[in-house]
Amino acid sequence: MSNWGLLKGPEASSSEPATREFAASLASGLKDSVADISSDQDWLAATRQNIDRCAENADPSLTPGRLAVHHLLCLELQWYSTCGRQHEQNGTLSAEGARRRAAVLSGSCPLSPNTLRTALERVTGKTMKECWRVPFGESSPYRLYDAGVAGLACLLNDFTKRDGTLNFGRLRGAIRRHNAKGNGNKCGEKNENGKGDGNGNGNGKGKGKGKGKGNGKGKGNGKGKGKGKGKPDDNGEESQYCSLLEIVDNCDGAKTAEQFAKCWAEYGSPSCGYQLTNTLAAQLPDGCHAKPVFNQNQRAD
Repeated sequence: MSNWGLLKGPEASSSEPATREFAASLASGLKDSVADISSDQDWLAATRQNIDRCAENADPSLTPGRLAVHHLLCLELQWYSTCGRQHEQNGTLSAEGARRRAAVLSGSCPLSPNTLRTALERVTGKTMKECWRVPFGESSPYRLYDAGVAGLACLLNDFTKRDGTLNFGRLRGAIRRHNAKGNGNKCGEKNENGKGDGNGNGNGKGKGKGKGKGNGKGKGNGKGKGKGKGKPDDNGEESQYCSLLEIVDNCDGAKTAEQFAKCWAEYGSPSCGYQLTNTLAAQLPDGCHAKPVFNQNQRAD
C-alpha cells in the first residue's frame, strides 16, 4: 500500500482538523491503493465511488489521523453493505444485513423514521407508537427488521390503494403540502443569496448548520453554502420533509408499502454507517497512527 505514505507526513499527527488539501490527498491515495486488492475494473470503479461518498460524509472536524480511520471504517462498511444487498437479492439476507436494515427502520440514524418522526407523523396522520409493535426484549435481527417494515407499512396505510399498491402521487403531495406550511423554500432550492433555508439544513453544496434544537447538521441540496438559523422548537421539521421527499424519489419504483419500507431501509443504511464511523473515528486517542490492513477475504478477484 505504497500510497499510504501520506499518513506519515507532518500533518498526519496534527491535532487540528484536516485541511481540504490533506482530505483530498487522503482520498486520492486510498483510491490508488485499492488497485493492490483487485484488478476488476467494475469493482474498482464502485469502490472508488464509495470512497468519494465516505469523504463527502466525513465530519469536517476530524483530525488527519481520525479522518483516515473514518475512511477505512466507512469503506469496510460499504463492502459489507454491498455484500448484504447481493445476499438479499438472492433471497438469503444475512443476520448482519437484517440488523443493519432494522437499525435504519427502528433506530436513530439520520434517515431513520424515528429521526424524521415529526414530519412523518404529520404527513401520515398516524403515530409511530400506534404502528410499531416490537416485542420487549426481542433480539432476532430478522424479526426486528420485519417489525420495522410492518410499522412503516402501517404508517402508510392511508396512502395504500385497494389493490395494495402505494400511491406515490398522494404521498408526495402530502409531504409538499406540509412542507409548504412552514418552509419558504422548496426542497433543493436556495434563497436569493444562496444561504440556507433557516431550518438547520443548508441548501448549498457545503454543510449547513442550524441554530436551535433542530437537526444541527445537514447536507446542502442546492448551490452555494448553506447556513440558516433554525426555529428553536421545530426539531428540524422543515428539513425532515425534504429528507422524506428524497427517500420517496429514490424508492418510487416500489409497488407496495412493504417494498417501499425495504427500499427505505437499504437507502438509509449508509447514513447509519457514516454516523457510526464518524463517531468511532472521533474517539481515536491523540497520538495514534492509522495503518490500513487488508486481508485476503477482501480481495475481489
